[in-house]
Amino acid sequence: MKNFIYIIFFTFIYSEDKIWPTNASNTVTTTFAEERPYRYHSGIDVRTYGKNGFELYAIDDSYISRIRTSSKGYGKTIYLKLEDGYTAVYAHMETFTPKVNKIVSKLQKQYNNYTIDHFFSKDEIIFKKGALIGYTGDTGTISGPHLHFEIRNERGNPINPLSYGMDFKDTMSPIPISIAFIPKNSSTLIDGYNHYILKNFKRTEPDVYTMIDTLSIVGDFNIALNVVDKVDGQPFTYGVYSIDLFIDDELLYAIAYDEYDFSESNLIYEERDLALKVNGHGKFYRLFPNQYTQNLSFIKKASEILLSSNDK
Repeated sequence: MKNFIYIIFFTFIYSEDKIWPTNASNTVTTTFAEERPYRYHSGIDVRTYGKNGFELYAIDDSYISRIRTSSKGYGKTIYLKLEDGYTAVYAHMETFTPKVNKIVSKLQKQYNNYTIDHFFSKDEIIFKKGALIGYTGDTGTISGPHLHFEIRNERGNPINPLSYGMDFKDTMSPIPISIAFIPKNSSTLIDGYNHYILKNFKRTEPDVYTMIDTLSIVGDFNIALNVVDKVDGQPFTYGVYSIDLFIDDELLYAIAYDEYDFSESNLIYEERDLALKVNGHGKFYRLFPNQYTQNLSFIKKASEILLSSNDK
């Protein structure tokens, strides 16, 4: 039996009704839900070219709902409650505006601690769209100066900022690197071995990549994919926004990184393949569910892939 496998990728969805959060740059070094050690990246990182002190702006009419200061984690952070009930998070700031700095200094004296986590009422500190709220920095646990920027919905879950009205153009298609065929049990043989097999892709048409090879698979198997994305005018490679897996024209697995719950972060190495990464093969998305991942918030469809054949 021969099965035909199709994998479809989508770029970011974008619109332009919110302003960009900083004048540091429009360059993003990391996108939403990319892999971090034992967690998902909960926002985007905006490049500041190793410098501090670039202006930060309110992306829409808003008020400060929360301020945190710490020598660890997000460092100096402002949480702006937006008109739609969502929250914009600006982390690793160097400093706030003079008015806010005075309020923070007073709170630190009140708490007798540099580290504070203070919530504000709706009418205390209001910003209009485009107003200056502070400056980029490198406070907290950080490898170098940048702006870590998040959007959280009313449930407190991080959502993809690049699909939230940000002025960010992406028309370039992702690039698949390789595909892994993984035995589902000890009786599965892939080209005669009970071990995963990696195959590379070849670009055969614009935005079409094909595995120019055949495999003999006996038993049940799963699939994982190493794929990167490119973005218009950006110098880096990124994680993908979404993947749809079709086998014989049937959609079996679909993910779209629009939102996740912080409680799901510890499952990243159930959804991403740690063994392939540790063995030096790169970062792979597992395109199959298990008991831990089938209900993850960003998985849109998760059918069990149970293919069995002597000739594939």
